[in-house]
Amino acid sequence: MALPHTLVVLEDGSDAGAVLLDTASAVGSVLWVDSHALEKVGREELGRSEHDVYLEFSDWVAYCVEEAQDAL
Repeated sequence: MALPHTLVVLEDGSDAGAVLLDTASAVGSVLWVDSHALEKVGREELGRSEHDVYLEFSDWVAYCVEEAQDAL
């Protein structure tokens, strides 16, 4: 799959999709992309319902911490 070079895969959730860090973003925005829509990333054709955006890397980390705490 041809992802833009500015995206780094933070997590591969297989059927749950992938979490991508945008290194071109000064604050490190993060995309959580549905698995069926990953090939659309490079073509910039993602629909609103096919991904979530965390505007800053710290927002995504806070989400992960909250999810881990809820799982306890």
